[in-house]
Amino acid sequence: SDWYGYGRANAAAAVAEAASRAAGGASNSIYLNGETFPSAGSTIGFTFSQAPATTPYYAVWSMGTFGLSYQNHLFDVNSGYQLLSNGNTSATGTGNFGATLPPAAAGLLVILEVAAQDPVTGAWTDSNGHMMLIQ
Repeated sequence: SDWYGYGRANAAAAVAEAASRAAGGASNSIYLNGETFPSAGSTIGFTFSQAPATTPYYAVWSMGTFGLSYQNHLFDVNSGYQLLSNGNTSATGTGNFGATLPPAAAGLLVILEVAAQDPVTGAWTDSNGHMMLIQ
């Protein structure tokens, strides 16, 4: 393969991959905050800050973590992610959203992430991966 050079380090491919990921935007620059051990059946809220101002945002979740690469950006959620909420960030780069957890969610480990895409450059910015263990 070009990536590993059949057992030899392929420096050109590695540098090209690193450059393309660097162009993908800032990781974990948005701060996402919310409950860590919520109860199944409860309604919970989340806030985020340090996002780009007046930009569309997407709050997503997945069971299991780490591994979605999309448009040259590495996200904390995995490829089985689901959209939880979307909207526009405030003029100061903040926002909030909520969710009601189904009673059957008890015992699940879930990760949430907020992402915003620059409408001019297309680069993604994302939040810390916020893990929840539903009680």
